Amino acid sequence: MDKERLENTVLSCVRTMAGMVSAEVSRKKKEWERTVVIEEEIRKLEAEGKRLSSRKLRLYEDYRSGNITKDKYCKEYETTASRILEIERKIPELKDEIVQIKEQVLHMEEMEAELGVLVSLETFDKGRLAVVIVRVLVYSEERIEIVWKMDDWFFPEAAGENCAGMK
Repeated sequence: MDKERLENTVLSCVRTMAGMVSAEVSRKKKEWERTVVIEEEIRKLEAEGKRLSSRKLRLYEDYRSGNITKDKYCKEYETTASRILEIERKIPELKDEIVQIKEQVLHMEEMEAELGVLVSLETFDKGRLAVVIVRVLVYSEERIEIVWKMDDWFFPEAAGENCAGMK
């Protein structure tokens, strides 16, 4: 096979793959922009926790003044206290989720920069292409196989899967 034709074909495949991965990266970044929703949920939970804490005090005052019975006080207090504990467990989980999402977004932005370089390649650059290609196998004039680096950071979801692009 003509070397120039092979290089152009591989370059075209890399541009196509980088474009597809770039589109997927953009889609995932939009999914991860839900940190605003999570932050709002944290604010709501914190506000609810404050309301419940003051409710516990009001319950005790109502009990001491004789407005509610001991049984009702105990039942209401237990319900309120368990909800406060639930909120105190949930808030750190949500904060950890936000940290993880922000780290993933940062990683995705780094990926987008590298993908942009690959998409805009005008000439065959073996060094740059080695970032995403293990090897190119030529079977005939009409058939080549590109073995992609599936465990590379470009394709973290596909790690461990055996997948190769065919043309």
